[in-house]
Amino acid sequence: MLVPKKAFAVMNKRKWNTYATQGYTCDVANDPRSTGGVHEYQVRWTRSGWQQRTLQTNGRHEAAGPVRPIDDADGEAKFATAQGDAS
Repeated sequence: MLVPKKAFAVMNKRKWNTYATQGYTCDVANDPRSTGGVHEYQVRWTRSGWQQRTLQTNGRHEAAGPVRPIDDADGEAKFATAQGDAS
């Protein structure tokens, strides 16, 4: 009997990781091509600390809103949520 491999991806703190997705509410990226879709809330770690942004996408086009620094505790919590093992 063949057992399928578990599909998983190792998450990298240095790349943008989506921790929440919500329906489109307003234009956060000032890009009319990416309007009408969803907002993906993302977090990443850099040498200067954690950063957060909103990615606006409608499936064809995507545009990122401004990048904002966040504190370490908030960054770690959002990264854990993106991994799916927040407690």
